[in-house]
Amino acid sequence: MYKVKITFVACFLVACGACSKREEAAVPEKTGAPSPAPAASPTDACSLLTSEEIQAIQGEPLQDAKLSRPGDGALAISQCFFGLPSFAKSISLQVVGKGSGSRGAREDWREIFSPGNGVEGETEAGEAKKAPQRIPDLGEEAYWSTGPFTVLHVLEGERYLRISVGGADDEKTKLEKSKSIARLVLPRL
Repeated sequence: MYKVKITFVACFLVACGACSKREEAAVPEKTGAPSPAPAASPTDACSLLTSEEIQAIQGEPLQDAKLSRPGDGALAISQCFFGLPSFAKSISLQVVGKGSGSRGAREDWREIFSPGNGVEGETEAGEAKKAPQRIPDLGEEAYWSTGPFTVLHVLEGERYLRISVGGADDEKTKLEKSKSIARLVLPRL
């Protein structure tokens, strides 16, 4: 449970620009007719979505994209914070794969989502915790987590995604938007 909390807090801090290992990613310029999907490096989360796709999902164009690579190298983590004009509507996309450690992303996934990992129960403040909701027909496995942050987790092959969509939408709408993003990103991994 502690690892899940730390993961969510880390995602939030990176999304808010608190991470010191930050790189500015170029925002691809788009004109006229739609172009084919961008060629994506498995370690560059910022290359996995276009401004047009973000605007179609969130109703606003991409303002900037910030790439970070948090972690100690045991897992290869690439996170992109897609900043929108309305900051609260921004999107965070994280891709986790095998790094220099002996453990891969699939093993990490199993640890996070294995039964009895402390996901259910009570928080340290005594509040009830909800177990992640299994999402069918998305990747090999997918879970929707709610709490301080709403996050869609999707396992595919030797990588997994974490997608967090901001804004004032209700949970159901955020889930649908997150699933739309996952369906765009998965074929590009």
